[in-house]
Amino acid sequence: MVLDQYAYRTKQQFSSDVFSYNEINRDEVEEIMYWREHPYLQGFMSNLFYKKNGIGVPYIASPLKLTVDDLLELKKQVINKSLPKFSGWYNTSDYYYDDDLLFIEKAIQFINEGYTVYYDCWWEF
Repeated sequence: MVLDQYAYRTKQQFSSDVFSYNEINRDEVEEIMYWREHPYLQGFMSNLFYKKNGIGVPYIASPLKLTVDDLLELKKQVINKSLPKFSGWYNTSDYYYDDDLLFIEKAIQFINEGYTVYYDCWWEF
């Protein structure tokens, strides 16, 4: 199985927390983080996706806007090592620990500078 996960920033604003690729102006998007097979992050983002009324089982390929509150909750779970695991992948939680914390700090900074930060993923068997 392959799980690719990305975070992006853009000055573009979106009307909802879950949006479609058709709404994204690709010329204004910058990748700010890439993860490969981080099942705990995927577990967190999947729960967040459904909390924000995302539709589709399983969560895949739907951009998900992140807020400062979302990122602070992620930080808390990363530090406490309490991220929920998305089944089917290897245990890589500790491997990404420092990268996760760095991403959270950068993402909060970008949001405070007026950017929209969003998460996206793709996985296949």
